[in-house]
Amino acid sequence: MKFLHVRHATSLLTYAGSKLLIDPVFSAKEEFPAIALTPNQRKNPMIDLKTPIKELLDVDMILSTHSHQDHFDAKAKELLDKRVDLICQPSDEETYKADGFINLMPVEENLKYKNIIITRVDAQHGSGQTKEQMGPSSGYILSADDEPTIYFTGDTIFNESIKKNIENYNPEILIMNAGSPKFLNSTQIVMNIMDIEKTLAINPKLKFIIVHLDTFNHCIETRVDINEYFSPQRLDKMGVKHFYVPEDNELLEF
Repeated sequence: MKFLHVRHATSLLTYAGSKLLIDPVFSAKEEFPAIALTPNQRKNPMIDLKTPIKELLDVDMILSTHSHQDHFDAKAKELLDKRVDLICQPSDEETYKADGFINLMPVEENLKYKNIIITRVDAQHGSGQTKEQMGPSSGYILSADDEPTIYFTGDTIFNESIKKNIENYNPEILIMNAGSPKFLNSTQIVMNIMDIEKTLAINPKLKFIIVHLDTFNHCIETRVDINEYFSPQRLDKMGVKHFYVPEDNELLEF
């Protein structure tokens, strides 16, 4: 497999003979306003897109964890071929229909896409009243013959279901959204550094890829913070040998 980290949660996965585009966000730097009620008011995205959009349009399928603007923006909806296969959570089907996409494949539990088994798992996008306001969010488990099993956690804080998913599906690679995004009146709505540490402790032998960083104004933990905390010494003490915090447009191959 090849995993190209594009920016934020957007990635391009070459897997089992297919090209999968994850959570497409194509907007240029500072194209839309800051997310309200957040610790800073910088316009979004805060950085440019380094991957050529032409490369992101040449895909077999889109995999959407949820329909928030920082995971599927207006520019992507405008430029992507409306005939492309779009796999999403059931609650987003009508949203994407209204956007003009015609080949929707909502996942209740699991489905087979060509050679790939895709299993949807719940993601806890915050806690309490904030979780209700954020709405549904999903993670996905991908498996295929002769490929490592991958767990995209999606937008979630740490909870017991993450432990159960790791134990039940036995993924080899975890792609984890982080950055501790929050509002002024909430706790974090996606994993922070402590959540990452708890996840690593479940099975330190896995390969961990940390994304969802340095792009949107509501994220308060950065790549620098994560790399500083998870020093080689700390990772070695935990027994973690494969830990990646890719830069934008960085390609990882397994």
